[in-house]
Amino acid sequence: MSPPLAELCTLLVGNAFGDLAARIFITLAEHGRMHLPALRRISAIPLRRLKVGLTTLIQHHIVLYYAEDEDAPTFFQLDWTAAYSLIRCHKFLQAIEEREGVIAKGLVANVLHLGHTSVGNLAEEYGLLPTSKRDSGIDTGEEHVADHDMVNGTAQNGEADHPAKDKITLADFHTTLRRLLKQGILVKVNERTFVPYADLQEEIKETVIAEDFPDGKITGSKKSKEFQEKVNTLKRKYQDEDAYSDTRDIGSHGEIMRSDTAEPKNKRLKPNYLSNGTHHHAGMAESNIEAINGAIDKLPNDMIVRVNFEKVTVLIRNRCFAQMATSSLGPVTGAVYAALLRALEDHAVALRRDPKIYQDRNEDEDEENDDDDDDTDPLPAVTDIEVEKYLDQSIEPADDDGPPPNLPNGSGGDHDHTDSNAVDGTANPVLAAIEQEHFSDSEIDEGPGMINLLKRRRKRLALIDTHLEILSEHDKAFCMRSPASARTSAKTYVDFSLIGGSLVVDNIDAMVLARHGHIAHRTVRIIRQFEKLDEKPISQMSQQPFQSACALLTKLSYNGIVESQELPKDNRRVPNSALYLYWVDDDRIRRNQLMRAYQGMARSLQRLKSVREGRFRGVIEKAARIGISTDEEIAESALLSSTDKEELKKWREMEETLLVQVDRLDDIVGVYRDYSGTDASLMMM
Repeated sequence: MSPPLAELCTLLVGNAFGDLAARIFITLAEHGRMHLPALRRISAIPLRRLKVGLTTLIQHHIVLYYAEDEDAPTFFQLDWTAAYSLIRCHKFLQAIEEREGVIAKGLVANVLHLGHTSVGNLAEEYGLLPTSKRDSGIDTGEEHVADHDMVNGTAQNGEADHPAKDKITLADFHTTLRRLLKQGILVKVNERTFVPYADLQEEIKETVIAEDFPDGKITGSKKSKEFQEKVNTLKRKYQDEDAYSDTRDIGSHGEIMRSDTAEPKNKRLKPNYLSNGTHHHAGMAESNIEAINGAIDKLPNDMIVRVNFEKVTVLIRNRCFAQMATSSLGPVTGAVYAALLRALEDHAVALRRDPKIYQDRNEDEDEENDDDDDDTDPLPAVTDIEVEKYLDQSIEPADDDGPPPNLPNGSGGDHDHTDSNAVDGTANPVLAAIEQEHFSDSEIDEGPGMINLLKRRRKRLALIDTHLEILSEHDKAFCMRSPASARTSAKTYVDFSLIGGSLVVDNIDAMVLARHGHIAHRTVRIIRQFEKLDEKPISQMSQQPFQSACALLTKLSYNGIVESQELPKDNRRVPNSALYLYWVDDDRIRRNQLMRAYQGMARSLQRLKSVREGRFRGVIEKAARIGISTDEEIAESALLSSTDKEELKKWREMEETLLVQVDRLDDIVGVYRDYSGTDASLMMM
């Protein structure tokens, strides 16, 4: 772990869990993996307190541990990603609220606060556990409700009770949890969750050798291939066990029939695109189905869950990419792109390969085709129908002024009555099967209203296809398209590493422009375009005098923006007779800026702690004793003097300034480290 990252994570752990946890964290960060006696000796912490601190860090998955057997010593090591995620908790909750609603935000906030918890404990905090139990369900039809903004059973910040419409029912609780588990925002916890990656890999290999290769011989082409197949099979088994399943992980199938909302169980529900243009959230539709049918699939109380930080980071990344598309191509095209990214989450939920349990879905096909030269993973693809499923029904693709009105199949818009299901003059079977997939014969015969809805959806799919074509033709290559055929519809791919790399280059150029001016910005772009150049062509193409170009290149080289190489023209190696080549190493710049961002965040947090415990400590403690937290309460309080109110106002302004600075630096970290699909945080600078 790099020193700037270790310093930042230590501050985050100290602010969240106290000085004891921070001392343990910095000891493991500086000395690496160690067992309990060594950790006790180096940290100089009493054994009892050391175990308490380790328990807290393990509870929040910041420390991982492994022991070969019961008698072997247990080794502890850090998971720096979980420690750094402490700074993004508010972003995680904001992204989840935008995606899944307030109820999901409250549930995730509770799980974040606890590290990991069981479904039963979480239900108990919300007051949803029944007095009489049957599996994990309830026996009576009484409606259990609880506040959705509860953390550990208490209202946050002294908030008053919410009205009845903001209460969580038992159906909402289990439905929301299942939805979060299906999307990967919450994941199940088992013993393998706490095992470091390298130890888990070795354990898998040792298990395969002990069970299938008792002689220990795994060398040779045939044996090594068979051994790798066995290892991959065991990995797939572990992956299936760790993944959530509606059939395997449901504790019981209870029923709650509400007298005011109960409907016959065989009532047919129309899809969400038949709601007169009103958008219904996927989770709300699922909850409505259960409310009508009266059945609730309840999770077992002993299931332990935690927050999947990487999946929530995917949500933040997709929101960033959607905002970039919106600023480039308009709001409606940006909404279509956001729906595309949402559809792709069902196929690729991680920023990078999951190193713990990675399953190459096409490795068998690659082995059969002997395609060993291609090391790249196939990109997930979705169809226009999948994109339309996640596009808000209130958004009409034809309302955007950016995309042209002409459709890709040659239809001209509203006055062209060509069948929009056709692709190159041939009926598209995917769109033609929509009626049989979603509607019965009786529904299609209901009258012209249903026909208009079908025509509207066909036109909507064609316009979505147009927006996706525009996205694929953009310079940033927001997506890639495969052509449609008579049997298959067009599919859309997204190369996240390509878009992330483009975003990194844009941020580097913006940094150079802000710090060194437009001439330096133009010079850097010229050098990047031609890869390597010497001073003379650089001065000519950048339209500046030779001496000025040399001075600028020296300045940029000193600041780590450009790299230089001296090439002597003869054996004398005189500086005047040497040739200097300059080039731009974007990856090195990215790593340097990443370390500087870590340092800036650490300094801001240190400044915040120093000011809070120094100058404003007295007035902050006074306001806390009185029970005043909001700006309105401070202004209306008669227990605070005008001087105290002024000091609290200054403290709030300074706190907001520093936290906003930390938040912006975290955005830079996301661009340079997470969104590009690479990670340089473990490199020692």
